[in-house]
Amino acid sequence: MADILDVLSAVGGLGGLLSIMGLAYWLGRRFAQIDERFNSLRRSVKSVNEFMVDFLSYEGVLRKEASELLRREMSRVLSVNPITDVLTEEERRRLKELLEKDELTLEEADELYRIADKLVEEVGDKYTEVWKLLWYSRFWIGYNLRKQRERGKEEKRG
Repeated sequence: MADILDVLSAVGGLGGLLSIMGLAYWLGRRFAQIDERFNSLRRSVKSVNEFMVDFLSYEGVLRKEASELLRREMSRVLSVNPITDVLTEEERRRLKELLEKDELTLEEADELYRIADKLVEEVGDKYTEVWKLLWYSRFWIGYNLRKQRERGKEEKRG
């Protein structure tokens, strides 16, 4: 009789263990789905932010003079916080060079955007200041696209 009770006890314990493992697996999958939804939401918010800054600078609502405010803020933030630790030495050097410039070309703005995008992806949830760098880079992209549009109009007239 004791042997039967030992077997039943072991089976019961194994059943409980399997139930707990099944629940843990299910919870893990649910948390992964929730995590993916948050990542998707973050990507959507980032995309909307990029579009709005591009559009506003392209339409001239955001002026070049206003970019100086963001540039000073970024220089201050990046000199204090260790948020650039995720960048390579070359990326850090180039970021500093780009932030020291008064005006960026479209190619430089794209380069700054790639650096800013990396920072947002890597540390944007911990250091929200990097979003300002993303906006700054997108301002210059929209600004340069507007300048290209204006040059194209002038060439058609002339």
